[in-house]
Amino acid sequence: MWELFKIQLVGIVLSIFCTVYWSKLYPKHLFLSRKILHILVISLSGNIIFLLPDEYLKIVIIIISISSFILFFLVQKGFFKSDQRKSWGIFYFPVGLLFLLLVFPNERELIGIAYYILAFSDGFSAIFGRLSPIWLPSKFRKINHINWSPDSKTMIGSMVFALSTALILWLFLSADAASNFKNLVAVIWFIALILMGVELSASKGSDNLFVPIFGFLFLHNIENIFLMLNEHLIYYLPLLLMGIVFIKKFNWLSNSGIFQAILLLTSMVMAKFTLLPILLFFILGSISSKLNKVQKSDSKHGKARDGYQVLANGGVVLLLAWLKIESQNEIFSILMYVSICISMADTFSSEFGMKFGGQPWDIIRFKRINQGLSGGVSLAGTIASFMGAGIISLCYFYLHSDGFVTLLILFSGVMGSLVDSVLGSLFQPKFKSEFGEIMDFGKKEDRVSGYALFSNDFVNFLSNVIVTGLSYFAILVYFMYLFG
Repeated sequence: MWELFKIQLVGIVLSIFCTVYWSKLYPKHLFLSRKILHILVISLSGNIIFLLPDEYLKIVIIIISISSFILFFLVQKGFFKSDQRKSWGIFYFPVGLLFLLLVFPNERELIGIAYYILAFSDGFSAIFGRLSPIWLPSKFRKINHINWSPDSKTMIGSMVFALSTALILWLFLSADAASNFKNLVAVIWFIALILMGVELSASKGSDNLFVPIFGFLFLHNIENIFLMLNEHLIYYLPLLLMGIVFIKKFNWLSNSGIFQAILLLTSMVMAKFTLLPILLFFILGSISSKLNKVQKSDSKHGKARDGYQVLANGGVVLLLAWLKIESQNEIFSILMYVSICISMADTFSSEFGMKFGGQPWDIIRFKRINQGLSGGVSLAGTIASFMGAGIISLCYFYLHSDGFVTLLILFSGVMGSLVDSVLGSLFQPKFKSEFGEIMDFGKKEDRVSGYALFSNDFVNFLSNVIVTGLSYFAILVYFMYLFG
């Protein structure tokens, strides 16, 4: 076995050397050489993990940890670039692998399959996508372009990704005699299309992190997928299609937003969590966002919510759903209510506050600021945050009849809205317009305060993480009191 490892390690080193030499010799082939390197190194790494004996696990984890630190500094210093930008995907690849090996050390075969998908599906989709404009008729080139993320993606590349993923899954799953052909095909295409959407939504190399992680999670819970498709597909698919038509008609979500919403709903169904609170948030939040048609807060306000906005409000719920799937711990169900309640309270506070609150006060500096500016609070907005939090907390009480947890959810929702305002006031970028007005969006050179990292989406997500995390400890104390 050790001899086989040595051969594959030598193969990785030779792949790096040969492709680097190729790109230096023929600079025009830089993109192609990088993608060939991607396919060779990641597939060989996946093969090593697939076959890894227990006695070598700690050594491999140490090697990957050291490699991750080295690659972070090399990418940060600009040693790896592709298309005139830093290639963070080179760093994300070992980080995702390290995470999976630390959390699921006994599931190395599934981790290996997930990295085969990243190697071949992602690699070939990029190659075919980049080459498609060359041979594709001009009248089809416009529809070939997909704009789900800042990165340029193509329909041809995405089709190649889905087909390659389906083939890899078929090769490894078709030997499972316990599942009939019809169900297996449905599961394979379900996973392939979900991972295609993950790749389409990713940017700046983050697909090297998220494709294998979600690929592993779905493979690890494949029995749940069989069960979900058998029990729910016939009911949910028609509703989902009608919902997509309705959403597009009213311009509530962009294409990337629709995919992230589907991923979120799918994860919640697999976690056996009721969809009522998230549907209440989506419908009422979307309606409230149309109260203010004028772009007063950030550059996305009044437009269809994109994938980043969906994750900003639902990313914590998505994470909690998967924690619930893996642990079967009901505390994560309560925290999902908390997270949804925070998003609902913050959305209501922002939209109703802008519509009815007049000129707000800065929550930190206690001075009047422009309407819609981050960090502002008003009486109308505060009342609206209680309304939004009340809807979700009453939903919990209706289904579970626990008064203390209901009050905790209500309190957490309102606190989440306030924490969002505090973070917005302290850290969110402020810009001065050509008329001297302070706004939440503008050109980089016009920024007068705040930090670029703290976008409106990131502030929404961070406030949700902070308050949901604090609620977790409060719930633990409550459970300790109940069960002594």
